[in-house]
Amino acid sequence: MHQLVASPQQKTHLIARPGTKRGLQLPTARYDELARAAHDGARVPGWLVETARSVWGMDLDGQPINPAVLVRPRTVLGYSRATWEINKGCNFNCVH
Repeated sequence: MHQLVASPQQKTHLIARPGTKRGLQLPTARYDELARAAHDGARVPGWLVETARSVWGMDLDGQPINPAVLVRPRTVLGYSRATWEINKGCNFNCVH
């Protein structure tokens, strides 16, 4: 089972950890790197190992990116399964 989810979200890219409210935005180049790594079956890149350690206190060192990180694909309309509200802990209970 994946420990992190990397997802395009309209014009940004996010990484979230299921069950937590902490997440981060990624530059497009970093998202693209994760997508390539997932496609190629590579290991979790060093910058994400360090980021995951500092943000969530988890150790991804030496782990294959699949299944540690679920990298969601870009969609034609720019929507994703992980919305900004869910990543921020709203879970559709907000007034909007």
